[in-house]
Amino acid sequence: MMRARLAVLLSLLAGPALAQLQAVDATKRPTCTDGKPWAIWLLNESSATDCDATAGGSSEALCCCKDGTVAACASGGSGGNSFETVNAPSGTDPVADSSTDTLNLTASGGLTITGDSSTDTLAFAVGNVATATALAANPADCTGASNEFAWRIAASGDLSCNSVVAEPIRGSTINAWPSSASSYDDEFTSTTLDAQWTVSTVTGNATSAGSISLLASPSAPVRDLTTVPGWLMWQSDSAGSGVAFVQSWTEDTTSMLFARCQQDQRNFSASQEGSVHIGITVAADSNESVFVWANSTGSALSFRLQVQNNGAFTESASTALHEVQPLSPFVLMLVRNSNSYYGFVSYNEGAAFTYLGTVTKSGVTAFDEIRLVYLGANETPSPIMGCDYIRFEADNVYPTFTR
Repeated sequence: MMRARLAVLLSLLAGPALAQLQAVDATKRPTCTDGKPWAIWLLNESSATDCDATAGGSSEALCCCKDGTVAACASGGSGGNSFETVNAPSGTDPVADSSTDTLNLTASGGLTITGDSSTDTLAFAVGNVATATALAANPADCTGASNEFAWRIAASGDLSCNSVVAEPIRGSTINAWPSSASSYDDEFTSTTLDAQWTVSTVTGNATSAGSISLLASPSAPVRDLTTVPGWLMWQSDSAGSGVAFVQSWTEDTTSMLFARCQQDQRNFSASQEGSVHIGITVAADSNESVFVWANSTGSALSFRLQVQNNGAFTESASTALHEVQPLSPFVLMLVRNSNSYYGFVSYNEGAAFTYLGTVTKSGVTAFDEIRLVYLGANETPSPIMGCDYIRFEADNVYPTFTR
């Protein structure tokens, strides 16, 4: 008992001045006044924690007067060291007004504080909860296309999106889409044929979706938008079938149609075998057409401009342009000015065009179709050809090629 009293005495010496520690009967407990603390042993209490002024027991209770209230002294004594002032880095410093004053904690700017009285703990969580919640609620802001990316995030979680248009690098240039694309254009970037096209059999067997082959001839012609990304490839069968990709068109008297293509350049024996054509036709009249095309017949590749008036074919006078094994794709272009049609060809990106001549359309039937035609050959393996794009411009000025 003496050791316990000594421990209490020593602890009280570290705090505010207290009255001398003594033992008195419970009925003689001194008055407790705020600002005048004391510690005392009360005798004859009912328990070691009973600090009332009524005797009748056999226990001793160590009691403390603090802030005008008498209670059992806390373990280690009363009046020990404590922090009276909290030093704040900004604003004013909170100061305790009494020993029972409460320090209030507030949170903002993404900080949350959670108290737990059962464990006597405070949990601090830091994070931009509002933005994170908003982002979670808007996961599809930039998923409209596979080439979209977010470049800014608002506090609300809304994303500002942009997209990148990528084309394969060809040589030292990049062949980009035109800035103002026509509804008739097709860059062939999808793995399926766009709905604007109708597939029509020109000769032989019907064409279906499939894969081109370097070493074999398919049993029927195949169109392929997967093997060479961004190109509409086609391979005929050994029967030398042909296909036309057709889309409806509203006639324009000043316009140009051009396509970037490449084809098998073997020495085919029959006219127009293994050739690529672009042109305009009449849906209800197969006797009216204008085409510019690449012909592989003979020992060299030749380029032609041809008009059909009421079933009669006429080629331009300038058909002597021949190239022996050109090494790059070519751009075929058909330019219209009223009833006069002009043919041009250029290699690679179309920086300069070679003039193929002019033909005149004598009929009055309005053209209403655009056609991209591939003609095969009865060879094994069968020829492969394809086009990178087909584009239309409603004028007859020089075409735009973005580099």
